[in-house]
Amino acid sequence: MNITKKLSKIFRISAVAAAICPFVGAAEVASAEDVPASYSLSLEAVYANAFKKAARGGVDMGGADFRWNYNIDSENQFSLGVLMLAGSENIATNWDLDTSNLGLLAGYRFSFPLVKDKLSFHAGLRVGMAFVDYTIDSGRVGGWDHYRSDSDFCAIYAGELGLSFVLNEQWSIRGGYELYGNTAEIGGSDAKFNEQQYHLFQLGAEYKF
Repeated sequence: MNITKKLSKIFRISAVAAAICPFVGAAEVASAEDVPASYSLSLEAVYANAFKKAARGGVDMGGADFRWNYNIDSENQFSLGVLMLAGSENIATNWDLDTSNLGLLAGYRFSFPLVKDKLSFHAGLRVGMAFVDYTIDSGRVGGWDHYRSDSDFCAIYAGELGLSFVLNEQWSIRGGYELYGNTAEIGGSDAKFNEQQYHLFQLGAEYKF
């Protein structure tokens, strides 16, 4: 009687183990295919189109966006980047405004594939600090050049959408749109500017180590 019970118990355990084994094997295979963590560098040319009119300090600018990226896997990426923008525009009669933004940003980006191993869509957020300055040149009067300037350290923020196209194991091309803003308050009286926002259009390349 005892032997019969033991054999029955062994049979039940064996049946359960046999049912579980295929799923365990599948899990091991899936984990082996996971993309390992890696680092990459990216550099993109940037055109910044200002929300506000030039008379309110909204000067269109150009520049570059450099990022050091940590890729957790194929979908999640953290970055530390430097954004450099500068521009000049006539904002009133005999008034030329030169302005620049130099920012340090930390960001997170999520990607998902559109075409496997070739094309992916990404979305992300970035925050940081920037040095923002401006100079107004009012021309030459009475033998003197008249100008005034101001600057501010301020918070900056950005939200992005874009595409990335893989060329090979190391190189990919990426580009997209970013809504960028700063919280700077500069100037005074008739030339006081604050909280500028820009449409950023970016195109560049990424190199993965």
